[in-house]
Order: sequence, then C-alpha cells, then structure tokens
Amino acid sequence: MTGFGFVLRGIFLFLMVCMMEPGSSYAEENLQTTQDLGMSGTIGEEPIAMIITLENRTHPTKAHYSSAPAQKIIPLTVQVTGNHVVLSGLDKEVFTLHFVSGSREKTDPLSFYTASGMQGMWSDGTKTLPVSLRFVLSRDHLADCIFYPHHLPDDKPVPAEKRCEQDADMAALRQCIQSPYTSDDAVESCINAALKTCHPDQRTTNLCVSDITVYLDRAIRQRLASRAPHGLTEQSYPLWLKQVTQSCLDTSGFSPEGTGFAADIDFCVAEEKLRLLQNALQPMPQRIRSERSRH
Repeated sequence: MTGFGFVLRGIFLFLMVCMMEPGSSYAEENLQTTQDLGMSGTIGEEPIAMIITLENRTHPTKAHYSSAPAQKIIPLTVQVTGNHVVLSGLDKEVFTLHFVSGSREKTDPLSFYTASGMQGMWSDGTKTLPVSLRFVLSRDHLADCIFYPHHLPDDKPVPAEKRCEQDADMAALRQCIQSPYTSDDAVESCINAALKTCHPDQRTTNLCVSDITVYLDRAIRQRLASRAPHGLTEQSYPLWLKQVTQSCLDTSGFSPEGTGFAADIDFCVAEEKLRLLQNALQPMPQRIRSERSRH
C-alpha cells in the first residue's frame, strides 16, 4: 500500500471526531465545548451556506449565512423555541425554520444535535421564499466556501488567499504535468503536494482527489486532440483508462464499503494519468501499484 493508504486510514480516525453526516449524531465523549455547525442549502433556487456556532451542542452563540453567488457574509441572531428556529438579519431578513429528521423513525425532540437539517421560509419584507438546509459538517473554524455547490477547477490559477480548503493546489499539479517523468515516487509526491492545501477529512479528500483526476483527464484529452498520435490516441485512451481503473480497483487495500475507498481509487488513477502526461502520452509497461506490490 502506498503512503497515501496510511494517510487515508489516519483520515478515517479523524472522521470519527469531525464528521457528522445527515441524520447522525455527534460522539459525545469527543465533543469540544464550542463547535461550528455547517449547513448547505437553498433560499428559493439560490444556493447558500449557513454556519451556527453552538455551545454544548445546543446553545447557539452566533450565526451567519452567505449566498454562493455573492459570497457576502450576513450575520444573524438566533432564537430557538422547541422545534422552531428563527434567524434574523440586520436588514429585515428573517428565516423562520423548523428541524427535520433524516430518518423514517421520528426522533423527539429534534435539535441541532438530533436533526438532519432545517426547512421553512425566508422573507425580507417584500418577498418570501422556501428554505431547505441540511447539516453537513461540525468542527472548529468552518468556512462558507466548503458548503457552496462544488465546481471543478479550470485552467485559471487560484490565489492562495482565495483558495478554499477543498481546492487542491492546481498550480503545483500544473508544474508536475510540465515536468518529465523521473520515477514513480516522484509522481506520487506530485499528487501529495497538490493535496496539501486540502483539509484532511474524508469528504474534502474525496473532492480534492476527484478534481485532480478530472483535471488530469482534461489535460490528456487536450494533448491527444492537438498532437499527432504517438503512443495513445483519442480512440485508444478510453480503453487504457478502463484498464488502469480496473487495475486500481484490483490492487486497492480498502474495502469498497469503506469511506476511503473512492479516494484511494482516484489517487491511484491520478498517479497513472500524471505519469502518462510526464511520459509524453506513452503508456508504461507496468502499473504503478502492481509494480510496488512486488517489493
């Protein structure tokens, strides 16, 4: 198993403390006194992020929301009465919400601790729109960009100060793409370098590694379309990719039911794609992972 495998196992342990999927509860013994609860949802059709800071899992001390298009933080005051939550902004904005459960079995009473999200209405005094929010993640120091709809990176460089924790370092990856192949270890180091800007929880890792594989795929297809055939062609690339993916599946040290399985496969495929790009689109005789398994 590559060094990435050990990283994924460490991430899995980290998740037991940090991740909260919809409908699940916190691990009481691991909770800190104050944590942020991050939500993803919509006002009407507009995607928004909302973050509420909770004391002892129940008492909200501060809150805000932001729309994905504007990305402007709007502070909110919070009032909780039983199953109902009212959040008020400074410019007449009001959320009138209620907790919802993600399971068929009714959990009573619902709260930030037991619910899977909130639904209700938003109004600014002139119009009223439906609101739907799901609880996504709980930990310290959450940022709104984590909860915006996820978009794959393009070829434009992202300044470090604007990079979200779910954005891989594509500048580092582009530099690796432009470098010639030297060794399999160097290829792995390149992928790990691109992942250093990503927060080490499983959800974020899955997004980052998936983005890297898509970005590398785009780079390969652009080269195939713009150059004379040498090695792979536009016609033979899909078969090569299918074989590479199957090899990664066959050699994975993770169970398909495990939280790190998808990231492990994407990481393996990313290594193969980067090596292909560095080797002028000439496939190597041995797969990276199968060759290492012999040592």
